[in-house]
Amino acid sequence: MLYQYHHAHVTQPLLHEQLGEWGIEISAGQLSRLITEPCEVFHAEKEALLRAGDAGYVINEAACAYMRTQGLAHKPLAQLEALAPRTLDSQAAWQAMLTELGISRERHVRIATEGALLGAVSASAINPKLVIISDDAGQFDVLTHALCWIHAERNIREYVKKRKISGSTRNAASHRHNEYIERYHYLAYQPLPGAQQRYFVFANATIVALLGFGAAAWKCQPRDIFIGWSAAHRERQLHRVVSNARFLILPWVHCPNLASTIVARSARRLGDDWQARYGYRPVLLETFVEQPRFRGTANRAANWHCLGQT
Repeated sequence: MLYQYHHAHVTQPLLHEQLGEWGIEISAGQLSRLITEPCEVFHAEKEALLRAGDAGYVINEAACAYMRTQGLAHKPLAQLEALAPRTLDSQAAWQAMLTELGISRERHVRIATEGALLGAVSASAINPKLVIISDDAGQFDVLTHALCWIHAERNIREYVKKRKISGSTRNAASHRHNEYIERYHYLAYQPLPGAQQRYFVFANATIVALLGFGAAAWKCQPRDIFIGWSAAHRERQLHRVVSNARFLILPWVHCPNLASTIVARSARRLGDDWQARYGYRPVLLETFVEQPRFRGTANRAANWHCLGQT
């Protein structure tokens, strides 16, 4: 009754009618006194309930799983996983632990903190099967996630099929591209060297992935052996080798074969875009796959060839 009256602005006559329908006999005067006279005892009860649900910061499997999903870098992730299970009861204690571990980069602190708070929720009396209903925004894809009825009616098949790639050329798009990479890529944002081309990958109007292409590595023994060029030849022609420096599928996007499809289609498109922008076409693409984090499956499926280890 208090919530309906003070927060939902339900009138007293309607509340009185509702109570009558529930079989509760109460006069209009009694109801008025109940909801308008000092309610300190109810506020105290609410605060006690809120405090009871505060478990601080917890490093457990739920917390670590979230950090992995969000692409936390290997070093801070390994440091935090080594501490599990662990509970810290205050923000000051949590921050002190991060400082002691040397975790100071804003993105790393944010992902670790979000994970520890989610770990605290999972460690509390809250039902682990709690369903979070949203409009499919990635930040809500935690615990058991479900779509609201409007978004649940999307045609998933069309969402998957109607993929297209769009170039990122304007300043606003460039800043947005950098923000996505900084927030969700495990290597975060670093300016691409030399000539470059960046892409958003859309499914209908929804961004599902991002790519960044830039200058190739100056020296790379497996590549240089594969090409068979001399140092002088490499110096003259290296600009025709382009590196896929960043490839990110947003963490809430799950679609079979999406990665290899994007890798293959972007490789086919890049030559024309590079020609239009810089006046020449690249003849070779390279990329580096960090092991054991990745296995290069998408690249192999898109007909890339592994040349060796660096």
